[in-house]
Amino acid sequence: MVNVMKTIECGSFFKKVSAKQAELNPAMGQHVGQKRPDVKWSFEGFASQADLESASHEHVMFFLNAALEAYGRELIAAPENASNWEFVPSLESLTLAEAYKAATTKAERSRTLTKVTAAAFAAFYAAHASELLGIPAASAKAAQAVLVDWISFSRKETFRAAMYARLNQFATAICELAEDSPVFEEFTASEVDLSGVLAALIKAFDDKVVEDAISADAL
Repeated sequence: MVNVMKTIECGSFFKKVSAKQAELNPAMGQHVGQKRPDVKWSFEGFASQADLESASHEHVMFFLNAALEAYGRELIAAPENASNWEFVPSLESLTLAEAYKAATTKAERSRTLTKVTAAAFAAFYAAHASELLGIPAASAKAAQAVLVDWISFSRKETFRAAMYARLNQFATAICELAEDSPVFEEFTASEVDLSGVLAALIKAFDDKVVEDAISADAL
């Protein structure tokens, strides 16, 4: 069999170096206030059974076991399990099949959020946030620009927490609408899965360490 290793393209993205980071790692002191440019990198991944057979079995087993351990830790930390201190991942749940299912479901969810779908949701938000949230139209319009360029703004500490708060408020407001209301009908009838995009955007602006966050009233 012929090996057909596949080139995997990756990207690393960075935040500005904070004074706190420099305090923990003095070597970063020269970069305080600076942001390292995005880094694109790649490696030769596995694309066939032949690739696996050519690899050391010891190496393959090591990383497969590490992946299952990481998946177990994800299960323990998951929102639905974190508050249950009695929860322990079962042997049945810690299989490659289950880990693969979870990973591919997460990847599918991430594809919900694209430039096109983000723009569609941003337009919907700008049109209705003022009414649903009782905020100035100018604030809704400002948030539209943030949502359209979510990739950049979700990494900016000054916008991240504010947008996360607004999106959660907006999600609550949508859920409280009557099913026969014009806004709810527009939300559910859209060709774009606005509900899925909203959930993905909330996730994109969540799980970040926020410093010097601006008020949600600005968005």
